[in-house]
This record gives sequence, C-alpha cells and structure tokens, in this order.
Amino acid sequence: MKSINFQGGSFKEYALNGDESNAIRINVSDYGIITRFNEAKEKIGKLCNNFKEIDYDVSVEDVKEADEFIRNQIDYVFGADTAAKAFGSTNCISLNQSGQPICIAFLDALLPILEHDIKSAANAQNMSVSLDNEKTAKYISQSKQSAKPFIPMAQPALDISNLSPEQKAEILKQLLT
Repeated sequence: MKSINFQGGSFKEYALNGDESNAIRINVSDYGIITRFNEAKEKIGKLCNNFKEIDYDVSVEDVKEADEFIRNQIDYVFGADTAAKAFGSTNCISLNQSGQPICIAFLDALLPILEHDIKSAANAQNMSVSLDNEKTAKYISQSKQSAKPFIPMAQPALDISNLSPEQKAEILKQLLT
C-alpha cells in the first residue's frame, strides 16, 4: 500500500489532569473547530433546557442518552476519542467535587487554553505565509501586505482564573443556552 504524506495542520497535545499517558490531540489550526463548537454549544444548550423544562424525575435512560449525546458532540468538535479520554467510563454529566458536571469542568478547563493556542496557530500561519511568499512579494499589493491577520476568535478572551467554580459554571451555562 502506498502512503500519502502531507502536513495536516498544527496539532497540540493536552495531558488530562496532569497524566501525560492520557492526552488528547487537537488540531488548533482547524478553523472548522469554531463552527463545530458553536453548533455543538447550541445542541447541548437545547438538551440542558429540556432537562430544566421536563417536570418529572429524570430516568437512568435519560441520563445515559444525555451522556452519549454530549460525548458525541465533544468528539464532533475536538476529534474522535476526546470524550473517552476525558471522562473514561464515567457519565459525563456526573458531578465533580465542586458540584459541577464533569463535562462542564472539562470544557471550562480546555476552552481558555484552546482559544490561546488557536490564536497562536493563526498568528504563526500568517507569519509562515509571509515567509513562504518572500519570492512572490513583488506581486502582492501593498494593501494586502498591510492587512490585519485573520484570528478566528473575534471575542476578547475572558479571564476566568479568579472566578469561583459556581461563577464559571454559570458562565458556561449561559454560553450553552
């Protein structure tokens, strides 16, 4: 069998809870991650709203379905096996020591780091493009050379490091609904 070899993007590895043998790998140069995240955020938000609006005890089957749905959305956004590595066999809506669903705690920990790495990858790609195009610089207009680099996250970063777990959960809940 012949192998097709090409550079597929800028991947970053993130050790989960300090365990380097349990790491997730995310392509931070994939601009589609933003679209996928927004789609997943809307779907997860609808699921959370359904749990709020239903006036009955939640069944084991409902919890299982919610876990499967959220795992599929996390894998859709960040890549296959991300949820399995992050949560193992634990239901991802189980609560951690702070009373926060572990899926929310995972996203809360990952998103600020990921946003920084996506911005860094975008800046590096723009720098790389300008270095690769040195030979063709005379063909590029002055206006194009002075254009601002594309950075996929239009929103300014929110510093959540000083917030309590409850405040972080509330911000994430607002993002998901």
